[in-house]
Amino acid sequence: MNRQIRITLWALQVLLVLAIGAGLRHQLSRERQAHIRRSRTVAEAIGRHAAEFFSNIEAKKEEFSLRNLNAYLDSRLGPNKLFEEDLRRPASFEIYRLADLKLGRIRAEIVGSVDFERPYTAQEEGANLTVTVPFALKEGGDYYGIVRIPTPESAILSSLVEKNFAVYLTVLFLFGAQFILSYLLLTRRRRDIIFEQGYLKDHALGALKLQRQILDGIIQDHENLATPSGKKAAGEATTGEADRSNVVPFADKLRGRD
Repeated sequence: MNRQIRITLWALQVLLVLAIGAGLRHQLSRERQAHIRRSRTVAEAIGRHAAEFFSNIEAKKEEFSLRNLNAYLDSRLGPNKLFEEDLRRPASFEIYRLADLKLGRIRAEIVGSVDFERPYTAQEEGANLTVTVPFALKEGGDYYGIVRIPTPESAILSSLVEKNFAVYLTVLFLFGAQFILSYLLLTRRRRDIIFEQGYLKDHALGALKLQRQILDGIIQDHENLATPSGKKAAGEATTGEADRSNVVPFADKLRGRD
């Protein structure tokens, strides 16, 4: 195969791989942004109910209990409430009071990663994408705590594949088929035909013998057709010479008369 065609086919494969990779990266980025928006909405709802809970215990001057907080949120955010509106309940979420920072109950890096100038913060933490939303006990007041929703990156990727499985399978099949065809074309080599062995030898020799017989027959027929015409030409030449010997020059005839 021509070298230019080989280079073109390989370049086409590289371009297809780059295009598929760019498309996957774009879709993954869109899925991450959609997940961040969804997690922010859920975290804000959790923060509102957590603010109500902490306001009640502050007013009653009761001791904070994580069990009571979980029971309160479950009663407010359970089935047929918030998460029925296309908002899947997160696998886990965390609630921290900023006051617990002074007591060493919150890791300093957790609070340090939150941008309190913005309504939410999204950042990568190892293999997780974490969305953090601060909340206050009353509107316009100081922030009382934060709600964190960490999500594994693998879960986001799995969700993307689940949504577009049919599309990805079709693209993979088409790319694989054309890649195999291109590979076969690129690696195909011309094979020399060996007549000295096996089936090709026997039939090649038979074909040569048959051709030889046909050529011998044509040559013999040609010789048979050419022989009579040659004899005739020779006969004509002899007769001409005899006639020419009987011709008497005109001057000699006149001389005889005298």
